[in-house]
Amino acid sequence: MIFCKSVFVFVIAFLFAVCERPPAPRNAGPDRPANSLSINKKAKTVIIPTPNAASAPADLRFLDTEAALFRQVIETSMLAETRTQKSAIKSLARQMAEESRTLLDKISNTRSAIYPGQPVAINGEIPEVEKLIQLIENSNIEGLKASEFDIAFTEFSKSALAAINAAAGVTVSSEVRIDEIAADIRSWHSRVSKKIAENTTRE
Repeated sequence: MIFCKSVFVFVIAFLFAVCERPPAPRNAGPDRPANSLSINKKAKTVIIPTPNAASAPADLRFLDTEAALFRQVIETSMLAETRTQKSAIKSLARQMAEESRTLLDKISNTRSAIYPGQPVAINGEIPEVEKLIQLIENSNIEGLKASEFDIAFTEFSKSALAAINAAAGVTVSSEVRIDEIAADIRSWHSRVSKKIAENTTRE
């Protein structure tokens, strides 16, 4: 009788242990740890076009599109501090980031004053903007260093300038503050383009 009770207790304990054991993760193995996560190392753009942006006021599209573009410039330029050894690239990146912050502040303040509470309207149908988004999505600039980063950053800078200038070029406004921002952007484009050209000449 005692033997039967012991066997019964053993069976119950065994079944309990089996039920409590977590199932083996699928695809787990020596080359794929159970807790591994697939990591996408591609740079992600902060420029996310807005559906139906075409229905928004033209000035609002201009402000929101330029704001997104300058945020991208700031984010990508900050990588240069730790990814390049070239002082010329670091100098270019700092100038782009600092001046972009100034322009972004002006854009944001103007938007708040003219279009408070309005939904975002980022125009992704400008060809140069589309090309920039594609370049960022297909690049691995965040994972590059040294000369590889220098090449990728220069390519990004040229594409970003083209997109920013194109977005400013399609703007025709009766609002003085909008025209002033567009003029500031064109002036910024001219300065940074000149610096990129100087860097290219030195190489």
